[in-house]
Amino acid sequence: MADPMAALRRLWPFVWPPSVRRRALLVTAASFLAWTAWYLAAIPGPAADLSRGHFSDHFSHMNAARFFTHVGMGKWKHSMAESLRRLTPAERAALPPDERTILAGGDEAYEIPGFPEDKPIIASWSGLPHFYPPGDLVLVAPVAVLYHFTSMRLGTACRLLILLFLAFAHGALFFLFEDWLSADQVVSPVGFAGLFVGYSELIHWSLEGFYDAAMLVPLIVCTRYLRQRRGLAAGVAYCAAAFIHYRAFFFAPLALYAAYLLVRNREWREWRRPHFIAIGVAAVLGGSSLWTFFTVLPRITGVATNNPIFIGTGPITHTTWAFLAVALVVGLALARARAWLDVAILGWLTVMLVRMNSTYEWYMLVLIAWLGLDVLSRPTLTSIAREARVIYVVTASMFAFRYTPLPTWLVRLF
Repeated sequence: MADPMAALRRLWPFVWPPSVRRRALLVTAASFLAWTAWYLAAIPGPAADLSRGHFSDHFSHMNAARFFTHVGMGKWKHSMAESLRRLTPAERAALPPDERTILAGGDEAYEIPGFPEDKPIIASWSGLPHFYPPGDLVLVAPVAVLYHFTSMRLGTACRLLILLFLAFAHGALFFLFEDWLSADQVVSPVGFAGLFVGYSELIHWSLEGFYDAAMLVPLIVCTRYLRQRRGLAAGVAYCAAAFIHYRAFFFAPLALYAAYLLVRNREWREWRRPHFIAIGVAAVLGGSSLWTFFTVLPRITGVATNNPIFIGTGPITHTTWAFLAVALVVGLALARARAWLDVAILGWLTVMLVRMNSTYEWYMLVLIAWLGLDVLSRPTLTSIAREARVIYVVTASMFAFRYTPLPTWLVRLF
């Protein structure tokens, strides 16, 4: 008779592989499949976000990609409201049910000549130019094409977009799992808290229809190249992150360090054709991000101020002083760990946070990126740097974005 324990021992390496990377891949795949199954079964349409129609970023990005085909680079100079004809109440009433339901949430609908009449441009924040780099249009382009050229309804497109964003989130989670499983974070309470916050918020905001998690993978890859002292490769990865989202600029010290390594190591002495192609790719990605950013910057800085820790011409508030005190303590801990790149990131992040005039709770996703970046410090002191990061991320989220990164959103699952 076969020994059941022997069969279990043979099966165990497939259940829990010895390789850390394979374990991380297994956990990531299981998480993605579980959340996909739950989402398809539990969240109704047509907006299909976790809050049942409260957020509109997912279909707004898709329709922004469709709008781009009409105005091109003018998208970063003029808003939809300035460029298109708004649908009349009668025209809105004649739209299919999915579109009418979404429009009931307060979004606007616009006509583009030659576009399907039953698929107008529907978007939020339509009175402003595009506050995102071109990368967001590339990410949602496949769904935009399917929606525009097939019989697909808006509700189905919304579901596909959120599943796409959920996949982006799990791309970042793979690196978080791999890092956590390969370090002493398994037994560190603060390290576990960092993984818990990172996991819950990446899932949360992806289910709400935010694509921000997509920039985390190139940022994490950037730091891995920095650890290998490959300046050009790190620079290309950073430019890819900036092409996807402007908030990659929160980690500008990564780009500066990549440039420093490139010059210090004189990498150009060994460049061949692939390296020059990489330079061209970085120039296109980074250049298009910077050009569009500075085009819309006057409109970005012109929005109303709502940041609790904003430092302007008025007196500094007690909230701001408290935040700066926490940043100082975290900075001392990072210096103790000899994590000098983290010290630079901390300083730049703090400057950016106190100078942003407008903040919203979902902006905290940019802070999650820091939790996944490689720590360039003495290996024996890495845990100190990681725990300092967690403290800063939670504090900054509460102070700057008015958001406590605890899974209170889980109540919406039921």
